[in-house]
Amino acid sequence: QMQTLKLVMLLNSVQQQAFGKSTTACTMVRCRLLSNSGLLLHWCSSCSFWRVGSVVMVLHDANDVLMEAAKLCKYCKKEDFSLGLFVAFFVAWIALRLVCFPLMVIRSTLLELPGTLGGRPAMYYVFNSLLLVLFVLHCYWFTLILRVVWLTLTTGETQDVREDDD
Repeated sequence: QMQTLKLVMLLNSVQQQAFGKSTTACTMVRCRLLSNSGLLLHWCSSCSFWRVGSVVMVLHDANDVLMEAAKLCKYCKKEDFSLGLFVAFFVAWIALRLVCFPLMVIRSTLLELPGTLGGRPAMYYVFNSLLLVLFVLHCYWFTLILRVVWLTLTTGETQDVREDDD
């Protein structure tokens, strides 16, 4: 666990040097480190929370496919397909990351896990903290998605707003 913390601290300093002041790029790297390739999966496997880890990955990967498909259509100048996939991505983001994730995963780990574990060991607090940080990152990204929706509705074209705040 201490090695994981040292690794995250090292990667955090590397990402800040690599991306400079880009808050969105740093947030994206933190989200990926936290969920897909880093801490959360490490804790799921080391604490034998395989079901929780699997559900978190399914909720994220299902949404990522739509985003990547929308980007691909945008790059190929297929605006109608891109817009349709973006709408599907927007609806899936709300359903999977802002509704299912907190109501199914976080609620279950906060309320039902202590009964399964027979108490609240230290890993309970670390694991739930990671899930809550991931949910906060989902909310941050949702604000950026809302900005894209707003710009699309007002200007008629989709724009990447992730770096506008830097």
